[in-house]
Amino acid sequence: MGSRRKSIPVDSLLQLRQRLDRLPPKSPERATQIAAIAQLYSVSVTTVYRALHFALKPRSVHRCDHGIPRVLPQPELEHYCELIAALKLRTTNKSGRHLSTERTIQLLEEYGVQTEQGVVPMFREQPKPWLLELQEEMEKRMERERAYSARFREKIEKVWNECLPFSSHVTEPMRLYFKNRELLFKVDEVEKSDSLRFNPAMSYYDEDGNEVGKFPTIVCAIRDIEGNLVTLHRIYLTQNGKKAKVGNAKKMVPIPEGLDVNGAAIRLGEPTEGILGVAEGLETALSAYRVTQIPVWSTVNATLMESFEVPEGVHTVLIWADKDKSVTGEKSANMLKAKLEKRGTRVYVLLPKLPIPPRAKGIDWNDVLMSQGSLGFPNARYLRDFIARRRAEYDRH
Repeated sequence: MGSRRKSIPVDSLLQLRQRLDRLPPKSPERATQIAAIAQLYSVSVTTVYRALHFALKPRSVHRCDHGIPRVLPQPELEHYCELIAALKLRTTNKSGRHLSTERTIQLLEEYGVQTEQGVVPMFREQPKPWLLELQEEMEKRMERERAYSARFREKIEKVWNECLPFSSHVTEPMRLYFKNRELLFKVDEVEKSDSLRFNPAMSYYDEDGNEVGKFPTIVCAIRDIEGNLVTLHRIYLTQNGKKAKVGNAKKMVPIPEGLDVNGAAIRLGEPTEGILGVAEGLETALSAYRVTQIPVWSTVNATLMESFEVPEGVHTVLIWADKDKSVTGEKSANMLKAKLEKRGTRVYVLLPKLPIPPRAKGIDWNDVLMSQGSLGFPNARYLRDFIARRRAEYDRH
């Protein structure tokens, strides 16, 4: 005879589901709790996910099947249906027989209570001691994570406040870095958005957490749509304005739990006349800003570009896309274009016309600026006139 298939008690699944519902969707603690249950019952993580899905979240639920009024709010309906499915499975596991919906509802009335938060299961049998210990340990771990996240947010604010403004007299490595890349722009205009600062001696840590040394560092504030500081992006330099010879000269500070970097950006200037540019890298954004005098915000990478959110008052977005052999930059630009156009924003994607060198992964607008100067860009006056004409045509129709 084959070995009996291992299963997870429905009580445990219900309690696990309640704990998961209290966590943010992208919290790493969700995976930790699921892994703990998997280890506890000696099953795979996949088995736990399947058990949660099939036991507590039926694929198809018809309100009429359970005698639920159609005016019942959707959250309460979902809790109600989940309990019905769970009670059915629970009884079937014990007796080996199917349970009718009518009997299930009777059990629901017997084992569950209605609260302001919805239907909450109230099983007669007391939870097992080991389950209480596990739940207590997980709650303690969650509390530690919340405390760590709060301290981490404070640390990010502290690091940012310790950095110096671009206009400070000690920012020579930062100025040399921008000069080496032909990035000459109006410092006072960029400083209005307070997103570029400098640290003359910021510690660099390797992947094992060991301090490699202290380096002059460009520190960029990544802000959400409301302008709140989410995290920091750093570019480690040498004293002569080159990238530092470390494992990764460009590093983003990890995102504190409870915050979301999606939709955020490094703000370089404030939108003018309802027009805003968007680019991946800081250097690309500053290149387009220098030539066109239209503020350009940096999303740091292609993934964050796809989630970029347009601030209020912007009607036109210029996406200065990277030209990659993998086409990643172009794909992300077009995904953002499609998303924003659905919301009524006019969007134009601009790709460099230069061919990609044989040994390069791609080129961006900073490469264009360094090789062709402003002649490699669309004329700034033409861009503004083109946008004005298209907007007038749009308004007429």
